[in-house]
Amino acid sequence: MLKDVLEIILITYNRKTCLEKTLKTLFAGNSPVKELDITVIDNNSTDATPALLAEFKQKHPNLKIIRNNKNIGPNANIAKIFEIAQKPYFWPLCDDDTYDFSAWQDVENAISQQADLIIVNTQFTNGDGTFPNMYRLLTFLPAAIHKTENITPQVLTNIYNNIPNWFPHLAAVAEVINKDGKVITVNGNIVKRVKGENDNIDFKKNTDLESKTLPLINRFMPHLPPSQRYKFLEVGYYKSCELIQDTQKRAQAIAACRPNVPFWRQMASLITWNNVGCNNYKENYTSLKPVFNRRQNFTFNLMYLRSYFSLPSYYIRKKKQEKEIKKAEQILINGGKNA
Repeated sequence: MLKDVLEIILITYNRKTCLEKTLKTLFAGNSPVKELDITVIDNNSTDATPALLAEFKQKHPNLKIIRNNKNIGPNANIAKIFEIAQKPYFWPLCDDDTYDFSAWQDVENAISQQADLIIVNTQFTNGDGTFPNMYRLLTFLPAAIHKTENITPQVLTNIYNNIPNWFPHLAAVAEVINKDGKVITVNGNIVKRVKGENDNIDFKKNTDLESKTLPLINRFMPHLPPSQRYKFLEVGYYKSCELIQDTQKRAQAIAACRPNVPFWRQMASLITWNNVGCNNYKENYTSLKPVFNRRQNFTFNLMYLRSYFSLPSYYIRKKKQEKEIKKAEQILINGGKNA
């Protein structure tokens, strides 16, 4: 029975409305996963989430609830999934996605073939679930079902060590790549990423790891030290590529950070954002040098040199824009009169 082979572990925090919608979908009468063991890790929510979970628990005895004593942060909560998984396969989920189980039979077939990784979403790679796009794709946590035996103590250590890089679960993906494991992609997007209630990004339009998430990080986690607060998602992804042992594959995964965008343009964007949004935080550069190969480091250095000529004009435009905004605000304060 599938119930003996596959379990679902879902993380949540303070998103009762999203969680309720997700649980209704998972436990719906026509859901192929309604009989599976489903564990929810509540990261010490302060809203009505505990009451909601208690209500669902009464109706569905196969629902297990783990409530953290304190909020351990979203990335540590992801790592906890990989620590507690017990069934031969597990599917890590978030609380704010949508589902289409039309291709679910493909999942059961992949399990019967002893796949190491089952990809259930290729939403951002136009159906391409092969390496290197696969690595970038799987920054989306629910996009893969994992084989539990691959989560060895060494891999789990890498998962926890990768928490500061925002994508701890990529350590599990890297393990499959390093051992050339069997990867099967289902024919369809069983889970789909949508805009969450706390997000400031339209993921329907987003095709890469937009650094625009940095304001969100600063808003919800202002206590972080600069090395974390300024490590925006692209930097975290590049650092996570270090987990791939083969240097050629690592370089390919790095280049896939932004599909169809040349690497030199990726570096130009990274340098611009680091200057504008991160006070030119140097560690974002130095931490990447050991990860990049010689050619990529050469491209980065070239773009860094180029930035000295392009950034001044950017700051001039930004200063002018800020001045115009300030003037407009002053006019509003004065009741429409010129300042």
